[in-house]
Amino acid sequence: MKLHHRFTTATATGIALALFGLAAQAQSTGPGATSPGPASPSPSPGIGYPTPTDPAARGTGAGSVTTPGASTSGSSSGSMDTTGTSGTSAPMGTSSGMDRSTMDTSSRRGAVGSAGTSAYGRDAYSLIPYTRRGYVGLNLGKTEFDLPCGSGGYGCANPEVSGYLYTGGMFNDWFGTELGYVNAGKADRAGGATRAQGVNLSLVARAPVGPMNLFAKAGALYGETRVSTGFLSDVQDGKERGWGAAYAVGVGFDFTPTSGVVLEWSRNEFRFPGIGRQNVDATSLGYVHRF
Repeated sequence: MKLHHRFTTATATGIALALFGLAAQAQSTGPGATSPGPASPSPSPGIGYPTPTDPAARGTGAGSVTTPGASTSGSSSGSMDTTGTSGTSAPMGTSSGMDRSTMDTSSRRGAVGSAGTSAYGRDAYSLIPYTRRGYVGLNLGKTEFDLPCGSGGYGCANPEVSGYLYTGGMFNDWFGTELGYVNAGKADRAGGATRAQGVNLSLVARAPVGPMNLFAKAGALYGETRVSTGFLSDVQDGKERGWGAAYAVGVGFDFTPTSGVVLEWSRNEFRFPGIGRQNVDATSLGYVHRF
């Protein structure tokens, strides 16, 4: 059976006070300390101790030997004691009291610094649970649909603009997660229009390099496509929904700790009527606001 013992702050404080008490007692009974007992005989000359005729013995330094009732003033700044130190000697227990006061002050300072303060400071806030250093962003760019144009003599044109609205947060300095809405825009195709949109959830890997950062994303997209066609086209029209993969890489630049821009290339897989999963690529420029 194992015995578990909780080493609390009160236990540590008690041990520290006991050690300070022992140190103070050792100081009071050690060499050079005064005690109210019978006068000790003066050491014999010639072994390195001052004799009564020595001016140092008549001083009032910390190392002077006194008789009962006599007190050590400790005010002679120039007298030498037996330990080789000079100056004013502090009363017994002063050092322990000062150390205890310093320890109490330090503990109070630590409590003030930690109470009500997040471990991550300013960057603790995020819209996504269990993450920190949250952000929101909006990217606008150009989309390219990897789809056949079909027959019938109709032209094809990719959307003029696409958008990506997102929010994210970091688990640590390197990895995080991101949730966003993708609208790939409307492509002119097969005498009609092809639209794609979806919700993206990705893991994010980020490598800060000064004010810049490199990032990569990988995850899944749940998307919806709508296809309308002309009378002579052989392209199947209708609506399709389903899951697909999502990837992205890019580079960001932070103007301030809360504002930055990103240049991003992304690829999302959408399910289209009649042909299944197809890639929709986008190159975009965006603004990011960090909490």
